[in-house]
Amino acid sequence: MAKKLIRIILVLCAPLIVISCTSTKNITKYNINAHVDVPQNVTIKYSDTKIVPIESQKRFNNYKDLTCDVDSITTYTYEDNLFNITWFLCAKAYIFTLENKSDQTIKINWDDIAYVDPTGSVSRMIHDGIPLENYSHPQTHTNIPRRAHYTDYLIPTSSIIPIVEDDEVIWVIKQLYYFNDTNQLLMQRGTTTAIQIPIVIQDVQNNYVFHFDIESVETRKIKQFSLGKTLGLFIPITNLLIATGLSFYLHN
Repeated sequence: MAKKLIRIILVLCAPLIVISCTSTKNITKYNINAHVDVPQNVTIKYSDTKIVPIESQKRFNNYKDLTCDVDSITTYTYEDNLFNITWFLCAKAYIFTLENKSDQTIKINWDDIAYVDPTGSVSRMIHDGIPLENYSHPQTHTNIPRRAHYTDYLIPTSSIIPIVEDDEVIWVIKQLYYFNDTNQLLMQRGTTTAIQIPIVIQDVQNNYVFHFDIESVETRKIKQFSLGKTLGLFIPITNLLIATGLSFYLHN
């Protein structure tokens, strides 16, 4: 009889436990169109913006802290006679993969890369391997051999800020495109950002400016389920039910 009573109470309480541990949050998604200003001596072969499932991008496994809580992500691919590059516009960084198509080494001077925010302000950018607190330090250039691939990310130094927690300074990266609070949209429709990246081949610097224009902003709600909270409620309720059932059993 006690077991039957416990089963009945569990069936009645389980939905309440699950509901109490489910919350809703807002996800803001920016639909972005990209284009590029190129040097006069190159021939454009391909330029396209796409939205792809984020699960298909296994290269993000090393950059999970920089991605976003969405199911798809905007990519921009550009190709000319020198190189092919694909940008992935993430929550906190611009991840890219570059293929050197030329027969010469490509050199990237990280300190010459410039980021232009929607207000027109310019800041430098750092790439993988640079501690956030060293954002103002010089960066060593990277060589990409002929026919080789290279994957990295760029973070605007203007997005790197210190916060104090328990008397300790922690450096964090502000959101770029995706934000979880509809009360503060980071960028509105019509705003744009840009990255100027110099591609150096045989000591000749070719400046490319990649523009990322926000065409629309979408906000949707998603449900979150917290297993920890569920267990936190389930365990004491279970103990209470066992005690109740045992008491019922002893008195009957």
